[in-house]
Amino acid sequence: MTSQTMSFLAPPKPWLCQGDIFASVPILEFIESNVYGPAMLVTFGCVIDKRNNAGKSRVSHLSFLPVRSVASLQPDQQRLIRMSPSELRPYAALYLGQLGGLGESYVNLVEPFSLPASMFSVRMHDFSMMLPEERDPMRLVSQANGDRLHALTDDHLDLFLNKWRAHWTGVTS
Repeated sequence: MTSQTMSFLAPPKPWLCQGDIFASVPILEFIESNVYGPAMLVTFGCVIDKRNNAGKSRVSHLSFLPVRSVASLQPDQQRLIRMSPSELRPYAALYLGQLGGLGESYVNLVEPFSLPASMFSVRMHDFSMMLPEERDPMRLVSQANGDRLHALTDDHLDLFLNKWRAHWTGVTS
């Protein structure tokens, strides 16, 4: 199976999860820019679902990586990212494969940015019917600007976390 036919994506869950890929969020590349584009949520799950004593979400910001086109890379970088879509190296790039409407894509781990959670009108929601085995079935949902297209598969999310750790701390095991 080639990197272009492997599936690294799954449908998003009803709640926000690290690795969710949004169709359009403000991409903060330039001061005072109003550029919107696709981005992957990278806020850790344990942060996303934290609540205060009143049961309200404690998250104040959500962190993202802009989703980029593989075609925008130099040919040698394109080959490298396509040849190793499930490998730890290169640490700074995570291959996403074909994203509907976006084409062949990746994220660059060097480009994180945060947006106020209030932009997404987040709130906690009870998913006990879907998560009967969970001790705490409360999950964060967005009520605005939450047009998620995909989510990473569990395996690709694990790869992302390993790349994130390797890139930012140098720890590879």
